[in-house]
Amino acid sequence: MDSFDFRPGWDIAEVIAEELGLDLEVVARTIDMLGADKTIPFIARYRKEQTKDMDVDKLRDIERLLQELKDVQAKAKKVATMVHAKGALTPDILADLQLATTVSEIELVFSPFKPAKKKSLAERAKLIPGLNTLAEKLSKGIPFDPHDHVNVHVEGKKDVKTLLAGIGHIIADQVNNNKEMGGYLKEIAKDPQTRLDVTPSKVRQDSKAQPTADAEKYQVYFSRRFFHLGDIQDFHVLAINRAEKENVMTVKVEFTDRSLRTFKNHFHDRYVPRNVPPLVFQIWEDICKDTMERLMIPRLTREIRSNLTKKAVEGSLGIFGDNLKHLLMAPPVSGKIIMGIDPGFTHGCKLAIIDETSAVLQTAIVKLHQRTATSQKITRFLTTYRCQIIAIGNGTACRETEVLITDLLKQPELKMLDCSFCIVNECGSSIYSVSQVAIDEMPDLDPCLRSAVSIARRLQNPMAELVKIEPKHLGIGQYQHDLPKGPMEKKLDSVVQDCVSFVGVDINSCSPELLRFVAGVGPSMAERIIKHRARQGNFICRKQLLEVKGLGAKTYEQCAGFIRVNASDFAFKNGPSGDIPTCSKEVGDIASTSKATTIKIEDETDDEDIKILCIKRKRGTKLTKTKKAKKQKTFVANPLDTTWIHPEAYDSTERLLCMVGLSTAELGTPEMKKEVDQLVTSLGSEGIAQKIGVDIHSLEIITKGLTRPNFDLRSKYSGAVFKKGVLSLDQLRVGSTLTGQINNVVEFGAFVDIGVGSNGLIHSSKMRGITVNQGNKVEVAVLSIGQPKGKKCRIGLGLKRVL
Repeated sequence: MDSFDFRPGWDIAEVIAEELGLDLEVVARTIDMLGADKTIPFIARYRKEQTKDMDVDKLRDIERLLQELKDVQAKAKKVATMVHAKGALTPDILADLQLATTVSEIELVFSPFKPAKKKSLAERAKLIPGLNTLAEKLSKGIPFDPHDHVNVHVEGKKDVKTLLAGIGHIIADQVNNNKEMGGYLKEIAKDPQTRLDVTPSKVRQDSKAQPTADAEKYQVYFSRRFFHLGDIQDFHVLAINRAEKENVMTVKVEFTDRSLRTFKNHFHDRYVPRNVPPLVFQIWEDICKDTMERLMIPRLTREIRSNLTKKAVEGSLGIFGDNLKHLLMAPPVSGKIIMGIDPGFTHGCKLAIIDETSAVLQTAIVKLHQRTATSQKITRFLTTYRCQIIAIGNGTACRETEVLITDLLKQPELKMLDCSFCIVNECGSSIYSVSQVAIDEMPDLDPCLRSAVSIARRLQNPMAELVKIEPKHLGIGQYQHDLPKGPMEKKLDSVVQDCVSFVGVDINSCSPELLRFVAGVGPSMAERIIKHRARQGNFICRKQLLEVKGLGAKTYEQCAGFIRVNASDFAFKNGPSGDIPTCSKEVGDIASTSKATTIKIEDETDDEDIKILCIKRKRGTKLTKTKKAKKQKTFVANPLDTTWIHPEAYDSTERLLCMVGLSTAELGTPEMKKEVDQLVTSLGSEGIAQKIGVDIHSLEIITKGLTRPNFDLRSKYSGAVFKKGVLSLDQLRVGSTLTGQINNVVEFGAFVDIGVGSNGLIHSSKMRGITVNQGNKVEVAVLSIGQPKGKKCRIGLGLKRVL
């Protein structure tokens, strides 16, 4: 082909709609919005009419598949260009590339043209004079005598065996690259009886590779020996992959005789000529065997292992994302003074007390073995700061610290405070304590004490604190350290963005680490907003965000609805008259003019709208430039900025307020709720929406914003479990009924903190069909208690109910 025009033979929206089982029109509209740089949180909340109220997870699936399919099309075009450059692009090859919807299909087409450091057996055979012709004759059933083509002076033709082997390599390569045979391979790969066989690896004494992990923890896999593809679980695949990587396990894919016979029959039907002599038939049998054992089965094995791993990674990412979501969405413990304790033996227990705004009030280090002095110091801190809540990290010495705090809370002076404590996941606190974020926040504090502050803040406002730590360090999920870095970071960033956006941020108190996850903002814009706040003072309204350098209308549209400007944060308070707060802004000062001025020149700059007054002095004097005052801009506080109502719907909201005869001053009052409910009952939602010019979904956001402006989505999720006593492992009995909190959900069950120092496991078979999430409070029955190993013990639990 002299030239070609690459046009994919399939539509991205149609493929996504079919794969996800979604409405094609909705998928197409979503793709258009994503193409217009609309963010998923914005689409999910403010464009429900166009997506038919599709949930955010489905929107994320569309976004993921859209990128994958775009990558496939780009790769197919690139491969077509490369093959065309070799002068080998035919209409059939171009058609195959245009119809390819997966990378594996593209690789199959490209494999004959892929450059290799070492030539394949087929490539070498093709270079031997006459072998291509003989392979063609054999394929067409044209008889020939191999002995007539033997030449002892030519490599590859010195004897009949070598000659036939070369012919077989050429034909085997043709079979391996045949698209039709590739389709048969896919059918074999779907056979649920195909299995993975696992055995302990045999490491030779002279081998440099030595097992890097204890094989004991994989004993359950060795005792099972094999896993059918039809029932293998994602966590099985990840565990097997890890064991194989650690040189503990050898893995082999075993195909059923039925599958191999199927492939053999297809091979004979497709390639072997009819009614060939027995000797020729045996040649074809040898070629079939070589094709299967040397090319097709290894290729199929790689494809099966790759597909299993891909599916396992996607499943594990889903579990990790769900756990992270529930961890971030844990309700905050607001308005409380909290003591955070980072337990430890060698370096002692680190203490930190924070106030209601997360400011550090007191820090100290105490030793558990100095019980009297430690008890006195903790008691003094609790009583001095009137602290009622203690957050204990779940690391080393957690159990001993629990016992100490339990004994302290029984003292008369602390009983009056009504103190309680809870266990907080401290994973990642040590990494955070030496990070640049922690150094910037607490430059004068020792890293050990910073971790105690982090533990206290995790309880006070989990989301605000946990966004400072990479999610992979939070100790949740399933084989998260074995997941590929890129997809994991992308998945977890999307979960954090959804959580932060749907909860919202207070623009005048949020950190840049939290603000960067707001839809449309990002790290660099977050830094600009924070710098603008530090330089100009607190924001008084959402519209003031447009004053931030680089923040244009498109970014404002995406982020405005998720940013709140609370009245208590205004830098300019209401005056005695009770007027709405306003903010006036000037740029620069008017410079005093010089007595020696002879000529005045005004130079007006477009980007900042600032007039520069240039004063030309007499020769020998300096030329000075001063800034002339910019015209004042006045920003007025809008109570709607404290709600979920997007600024694009403010005019419609005002029309609704006129209909109920109220103003924004009555936001969230019983009167507002009463009037709005009566209006909805009288006119109906569709009637109201039509009158104020919005759709039903936008009306719902407006009415909720007017009646429940301070609603926190996190209130729907499970919070911390507070307690005043501790249960020891010795007190645990089979059959006991306990309450606990889910701290990690995996594919094979859920781990529960029941307060005995070791997590119990509710196996998936003991769930009774009930779905649990990270953070849920549950009632469980103790089913088994294993032999303690050190301070840990395996505890089997059965789920009774979710509290």
